Amino acid sequence: MTTRTNSEWLSDLQADGNVQASALTDLRVHLSRATDFYLQRREAQLRGLDESERRQLSEDIVQDAIVRILNHLDSFRGESRFTTWAGKFAVHAAAAELRRARWRNISLDATPDDADAGDLGQFLTEPNQVGPDRRAAQDQAWRAVQDALAEDLTARQREALVAIMVDGRPVAEVARKLATTQNALYKLVFDARARLRRALTGRGWSVTEILDQFDPACATC
Repeated sequence: MTTRTNSEWLSDLQADGNVQASALTDLRVHLSRATDFYLQRREAQLRGLDESERRQLSEDIVQDAIVRILNHLDSFRGESRFTTWAGKFAVHAAAAELRRARWRNISLDATPDDADAGDLGQFLTEPNQVGPDRRAAQDQAWRAVQDALAEDLTARQREALVAIMVDGRPVAEVARKLATTQNALYKLVFDARARLRRALTGRGWSVTEILDQFDPACATC
């Protein structure tokens, strides 16, 4: 595996032919290590998956991370090692995959107030990979989201929004649970998002600012 400087990573990944192919192969090795380490620490969430399923999950996560990295190369500021920056995309992708998979092990009768659906922050960013200042900003952002969800949305809006946007449950499943049509559910989620956006604005946050706090590509945003 070739050792590269930050600038060499950028130039090689943006090159053509064999140069880019070699860089992508090496990047895949780095991301696979980061992904496997992350998943090993979350063994409880992988129960029920056999070895081939776990391997496929890891490969899917790495592929998703590579696509995102290639799309965000222009956002790399060189303030850390490139592999460290890139590894955060793998962590983010792994957390998202685990979050999407969790609903399969949760009863459809579970409410949005369950702890499993409430602590979104821990699934957006790996806590050990951010400094205390950024962690404090994340805590403030997440408190604003929690307050807005609890105080400004109706119970039905909150349940639909969390089920669809946080837990990643299929629309058909959520519509059936709420005894409504899919079209009506789309309207319910649309209204909930609009109300949440207004509520966050009233608390001094924009949606972009909230998302930036948890985006691995914006570690210094």
